[in-house]
Amino acid sequence: MPAVLQDVEELQPSEPCSTRPERTSRRYFYYSLTLAIVPLVAVLASFLIARSSWYLRHQRNSYLAISDYPFTLKNAGCEVIIYGDSSALTGVSPPVIEATTHLRTCNIAQPNTALAIVGTFALDS
Repeated sequence: MPAVLQDVEELQPSEPCSTRPERTSRRYFYYSLTLAIVPLVAVLASFLIARSSWYLRHQRNSYLAISDYPFTLKNAGCEVIIYGDSSALTGVSPPVIEATTHLRTCNIAQPNTALAIVGTFALDS
């Protein structure tokens, strides 16, 4: 027998290893589990991060900063309520109205996309 073939035969095991299929199926299980858990953790973490005060301070979208304000406003004693889309949100100033009328003013306007989704929920609550 040539030396090259003899070396190849020595490298190959004479009996199949019985732990190899079990080890491979276990690796596939852990790999699949990782593929399922990583996106799940990322989605859950995004909900926690988006609701944190840190995110509100560091994000660059002013509409996100005010998106919950109408729904978290409780017992504010508002005598004048500004409601509408983003033109009311950016074009009407509660301090100016308060200075002129001496009435407590709250601006619960939302961007048009939010109004399309929640409707008059901010006024109803």
